[in-house]
Amino acid sequence: MEVWETKPEFISTVLHDLKKGFGLLHQREGIHLTDCLLCLRKAYFDKVDSLPPSEEELLYHLLGLGLQSTFHSSLGATTIERNGVLLNPDFVSEKGTPVELKTTRISRKRLDSHDFPEHWIRQLMGYCYALGVKEGDLLILTLIHPELINYHIVFGAEELSRNWGSILDQAERLKSALEKRTPPDGSYDWQCEGCRYRLRCQVEKGGQKNVLSEKN
Repeated sequence: MEVWETKPEFISTVLHDLKKGFGLLHQREGIHLTDCLLCLRKAYFDKVDSLPPSEEELLYHLLGLGLQSTFHSSLGATTIERNGVLLNPDFVSEKGTPVELKTTRISRKRLDSHDFPEHWIRQLMGYCYALGVKEGDLLILTLIHPELINYHIVFGAEELSRNWGSILDQAERLKSALEKRTPPDGSYDWQCEGCRYRLRCQVEKGGQKNVLSEKN
């Protein structure tokens, strides 16, 4: 038996169809909660001069979107607007509390120590604030050893209000950048490694350094 790795054309076709089927080739209208949680520069480029997701980004998207589509088919999703920000909880429980679905390679040990990624918590807090509740759930599918784990989280009124204020600040920065057609500063360097806009940002930063050198 002979075996070797190849990448036939049909793989590219399948990946393109998946991007199209999940709406990853379309720009989202309006400013969404998730635009305000991480790098504003990436959110800006996604809206005004977007590039298609890389293959790695697409595969990560598919893991999450596959889980979401399965749950949405039976539980449904919803859209909320609060202070001009659009929010899309994965679904809302019968009690009116938000449930956010996540897929992750984070270990069960870390999850059980409640060491969640900050933007997961801020996202859930944003949904809670918009729905006028103080509690919600993280429903997590772990990938290394598949388990479906749910964590119920209760927040304080002050931390919900403080988080929402931060989200509105970010939304205003993004709105201003879009109006001026000027990319905002990025602020999450850990995102850069796999970002589709990394080269664009590197070129722009290089140009800025050259300008500064000429002035000096």
